[in-house]
Amino acid sequence: EITGNINNIDKLKPSCVLKRERAPFLASKDWYNSSINVLFDTTSDADSTNQYAKSSVRDYSFNSNGLGTNKTSTQSTATSGTKHTGYVVDKAGNINSCDTTIKLDGTNPLAGTVTMRKNNSSGTVISDDAKVNTNVYVTLNDGKDTGSIASGHYTTKYTVKKDGTNVTTDATGSNTYSAEGVYTVIVTTTDNSGRTSTNNYTFMIDKTKPVCGASSTFSSWINTDRTTSVACSDTGSKCTQSLTR
Repeated sequence: EITGNINNIDKLKPSCVLKRERAPFLASKDWYNSSINVLFDTTSDADSTNQYAKSSVRDYSFNSNGLGTNKTSTQSTATSGTKHTGYVVDKAGNINSCDTTIKLDGTNPLAGTVTMRKNNSSGTVISDDAKVNTNVYVTLNDGKDTGSIASGHYTTKYTVKKDGTNVTTDATGSNTYSAEGVYTVIVTTTDNSGRTSTNNYTFMIDKTKPVCGASSTFSSWINTDRTTSVACSDTGSKCTQSLTR
């Protein structure tokens, strides 16, 4: 005669769900820009109406047998897609797996640039750190993401400061600057992982004429050559030279 419960047969696999320790920069692109840990979120034995068909979870880990202390998996190197697989085992010996794929961009993008011209879109191109007496027309050139593993270009924008104060913020279109002052242009390119790179430019607009004056030690008429000093002063772009005649 056999007595006792003989229904403790569990053929159903347990289940598990993984999670990342933080969200990616852009959920729609799912790229990370630095080391990221993968953890177990939940584990459970199979749901069943038969109370004897659930032996309960025994253990879970990133080892293929579901056993051990290896509860975390780390992605620290650049990858276009690496699968991290966790395992869960119940007390009956059934094993199941769960996974998530990590993408990691380890290279900063190539920063965008600006083209600076006198007056308008057809004006003469000026160089970085130029001093001009005209308006300055600024246009943006997008950066790009580079490297063998690249998440892709997200945005390129520029901010302009005049004498240290913001006059344009996160612009993507063209702008004209006419007021006198020292301008700084900061171009920032961001990739889909959140990595950034910048380029900086400066220019000065000086529309005020310099002041000059002549001086001589002679106050009366003479009939011989004499030397006269000519001095220049300018509070903006400064004088290039003073003459002595």
